[in-house]
Amino acid sequence: MRCLFTIIFSVTVSAAAALPSVRFKTLSVDDGLSQSTVLSIAEDANRCIWFGTSDGLNRWDGYRFTVYRHIEGDSSSLGNNFISSLLSETGGRLWIGTASGLSRYDHLADRFVNYSLPGQNMQVFAIDAAPDGRLLLATDVGLIGFDKASGRFDNGITLSGVPVYSLCRQGDNVLVGTTEGLYIYSQPHKTVARIIPELERQHITHITPDPGRGFWIATRGGLYRADASMRIVARYDRSGAEAHSLTSNNIRTLGLDGDGRLWVGATEGLFIYNRTADRFTAYSYSYDDPASISHNSIRSIFMDSQGGMWLGTYYGGLSYWHPMAFRFHLLRHKPHVNSLSDNKISCIVEDGDTGNLWIGTNDAGLNFYDAHTGLFKRYSTSDGLRSENVKAALADGPYTLWIGSHAGGLVWVVSTAGRAGSPPSPSTRTAICATAATRYCAMTTACCGSAR
Repeated sequence: MRCLFTIIFSVTVSAAAALPSVRFKTLSVDDGLSQSTVLSIAEDANRCIWFGTSDGLNRWDGYRFTVYRHIEGDSSSLGNNFISSLLSETGGRLWIGTASGLSRYDHLADRFVNYSLPGQNMQVFAIDAAPDGRLLLATDVGLIGFDKASGRFDNGITLSGVPVYSLCRQGDNVLVGTTEGLYIYSQPHKTVARIIPELERQHITHITPDPGRGFWIATRGGLYRADASMRIVARYDRSGAEAHSLTSNNIRTLGLDGDGRLWVGATEGLFIYNRTADRFTAYSYSYDDPASISHNSIRSIFMDSQGGMWLGTYYGGLSYWHPMAFRFHLLRHKPHVNSLSDNKISCIVEDGDTGNLWIGTNDAGLNFYDAHTGLFKRYSTSDGLRSENVKAALADGPYTLWIGSHAGGLVWVVSTAGRAGSPPSPSTRTAICATAATRYCAMTTACCGSAR
C-alpha cells in the first residue's frame, strides 16, 4: 500500500505570524468520494487519510479514493456504511465507529473485523484509546468499554440511556460530553461524575484541549472555554456576535491547526479564533468563489501530519487547506484573454529588482509579466525575435535582456523600448565580455565568439 504524500516547501513561517490566506481545495463525489457528508476523519501510519461518510469508508492516498462498503453476506466487509467516528492507532490499527457498532480494519489482509453489542444496537459517535490497551466508546446508549485483546465489550453501560457524543482524555480521566451536559470519567475506578453545572442542560457536541489553558467545549447553544480547573471563563454565542463575531450557536466540531489556532465548525460556516483580538473570523461558502469552503455546515475538522486542515461537511464533500498551498500563484495560458502565450516554459528571468518577469516559451515567443498589474505583453517574430522557440534568457541590468533561441541565434531586447534586435556592435560585445565573462558563462561564449 502506497499512501505517503508529502508537501515540501522552502518557505519558513513563524508560528507567531498571522494566519495566511484561507483558501480551500474541494474534493467531492466527482473525485471519487463515496458520499458527500463527511462525519469523521483520521490518518493512518502510512499517511493515508480516511474519511467516514454517511455511505461508506474512504481512503485517500493523495491521488485517488479507495471506497469500502458493507457487502451483504460478507462478514469480512465493513459492518455498516454509516461511519460516525474513526480512530487510528500508532500500531496501524484503524477503528471505525458505525451506526451499528464497532469495526476494525486489518490493513495487511485488507478486511474488517466487526463487533456489536449483544442484544442491542448502538451507534458509536467517538472512540478513545486508553493507556491500558482498552477503548472507550461514546454511543447513543451511553459510555461503553471495549477490550481490544479479547474483542469483548464491558459488562454494563456507564451513563446508560444517555447519548454520549464526545470524549477528551486527561491522563487517567476522560471528559465525557453528553446530551445532558459534561461529565468526568475515572478509568481506573470506572466512576463518573457530573461537572460544570452551567452546562447541565447543554448538548455537548465536541471537546478539545486549549493547550496550557484548559478546554474548549462545543455545544448546540454556543462555545465555552473552561480553565484547567474546569470553570467556565468565557462563552461565545450569537447573542454576543457583535463583540466576538461568532454568529452561530450550533457548534458541531472543533480542531486546532499547527499554530494552535482554534477552528470552529458550525452549521453556519467555519470560524477561526484570534486569541489576541478575542474575535473569530468567519468563512462561508460562495458560489462565485471555488476556493471557498464547499458547504457551510461543517461536521468534522482534522489536522494531518503535514499541517493541512481537512473539513468534512454536510452534503458538500471535503475542503482542504494548507498554510503554504496558496503562496504559489499559477500563471498559465488562457485563450482569448490577456495571459501567458504558452504553457511550455523554457526559461524565466527577473527584470532587475522590479519583480517583473521575462518568460520564454517553447513555441510562442517571449512574455513580459508585470507583477504589479498582473498583465502580460508578448514578443514574437513581428517584434524582432528571430525565432519564437526561446531557449535561454539573461538579464543585463534592469533594461537589457539577452535571448537565445532555437535556429534564431542571439537577440538583444531593450526592456524600456520594448523591442528586440541584433546584438550590439563587436566592440561593445567585447567590452561586455571583458567585464562580465564569469557572469555570462555559456551565453558569453555565444555572444562573443565573433569578436575574438
